[in-house]
Amino acid sequence: MDRPKLRDVEIVRVRDGLYALRDPHRYTEEILVVQAAALEAISLMDGKRSTLEVQYEFSRRHGVVLTGDKLTEIIDALDASGFLEGENFEKRRRGIDEEYAAAAVRAPAHAGSGYEAEADKLLARLDGYYRELSGPEDGPAADGETLPLRGVIAPHIDMRRGSACYARSYAEIRRRNTARTVVLLGIAHTDTRNRFAFTSKDYATPLGTLETDRGSMDRLAAACCFDPFEDEAAHRHEHSLEFQAVFLKHAFPDPAQIRIIPVLCGVFLPPFYAAGSPAGDPQVSSFISGLRALIADRGPDILLIAGADLCHIGKRFGGAEPFTEELVSRARAADLAMLESVTGMDAEGFVKFIQKERDRRNVCGTPAIYALLSALSGSGAPDRERLCARLLSHEMAVDAEGESAVGFASVEISGPLPPPVVH
Repeated sequence: MDRPKLRDVEIVRVRDGLYALRDPHRYTEEILVVQAAALEAISLMDGKRSTLEVQYEFSRRHGVVLTGDKLTEIIDALDASGFLEGENFEKRRRGIDEEYAAAAVRAPAHAGSGYEAEADKLLARLDGYYRELSGPEDGPAADGETLPLRGVIAPHIDMRRGSACYARSYAEIRRRNTARTVVLLGIAHTDTRNRFAFTSKDYATPLGTLETDRGSMDRLAAACCFDPFEDEAAHRHEHSLEFQAVFLKHAFPDPAQIRIIPVLCGVFLPPFYAAGSPAGDPQVSSFISGLRALIADRGPDILLIAGADLCHIGKRFGGAEPFTEELVSRARAADLAMLESVTGMDAEGFVKFIQKERDRRNVCGTPAIYALLSALSGSGAPDRERLCARLLSHEMAVDAEGESAVGFASVEISGPLPPPVVH
């Protein structure tokens, strides 16, 4: 601990002068509450500064002496809680990862917090979402509805705020799905070594367990130029797929109806944007090629679902601009403009839109949406023209107290089946 380094933790303002530190990756369940002065010292722990340099820099910035005893007290508290990188945290992480690897199924990590853990209460909640939904069964069939359902984009925001948008996406799936295997594309809200992370574990929910299609998953894994199971532990506490699994199990309660291929997409960081198209990354291109081959071979038996949110603006997400109705309005307009590339089945145009903005709106669903569009649009323009993508809804969840907002949408994609693969 001579050069302490803070892990990637979430810092939440509790009230003036008081902040809470928590681990978004849930390697520790502890929440550490600290005063503003302590947080200032903690922010200097970058792994490069020695403890003496932390003391000096703190005193230089604030004109107050940070004693060695006080700094040691802060470091010990952080280390004991699992917030510092180092030997203690690595031991903690290995133990948790090994426990996940040994588990028979991927347990529902957010049952009881993100949604009801009791099956009857959860059923009542989800049934209520659909009752509140107007359409889409009302009125004449929309363009593309006579074609097979090929893909859906749904939110991964918490169920309470995203309820109508979730229901819109899954009402479409309940009405029109013909697939026996669903490829679930989620977002890894944690660092991963590779662009995509698979898990072979079945997904348990309070409504029952969704079995993994291991044969198709192994075939997709074999097409990848990397080991997609290397980051399997990222699934342990990730909500972006867990929420999809709950809605999917509610839609198809019979275990024989549906199986899944759960895939988490690693975040495409800004330096990756600068390199050009994601298709230039061998990991991305090999995964997309494998997914296209699976779709071509299985035809109507494959459905793609991307659990993906859109813009994240405001103070909670590092925004410096004053949080106003005008800022929210601009973010909503930018989301809708970006979604024109999605409904146009233009994966590269979608990424270029975000590149042009330098991702200043913190679009969370980029890799999952890109993978879905790329896999379905195949070789390019001819395939895109045969597909019909429709925006079902777009919403903004505004947290005025937290001075932040999140955008999310429901999109359905229909189209003719790809030509069969000749073996």
